[in-house]
Amino acid sequence: MRTVSDIRAALRAALTHAQAEDLIAKNPAVPVTLATVRRRRGKSWSSDEARKVLESARADEDPSTPPTPWSSSPAYARARPSD
Repeated sequence: MRTVSDIRAALRAALTHAQAEDLIAKNPAVPVTLATVRRRRGKSWSSDEARKVLESARADEDPSTPPTPWSSSPAYARARPSD
């Protein structure tokens, strides 16, 4: 996914090249500044919350449900796309 910063960098590079080739007199992207983005920190689970989630998942397991590809099943560990 492209970010605003990536797009600005590509546009600025293209306009700098156009300026070097005398296609434009001034690069209009030079004075443009981007707003800084404040990222929020996620809240981690407490040990008790994590234990409750894991216990709930363990209790919800259904033996008739096929294993998921990310399971640690030896059958999936040996499987290859050509199999």
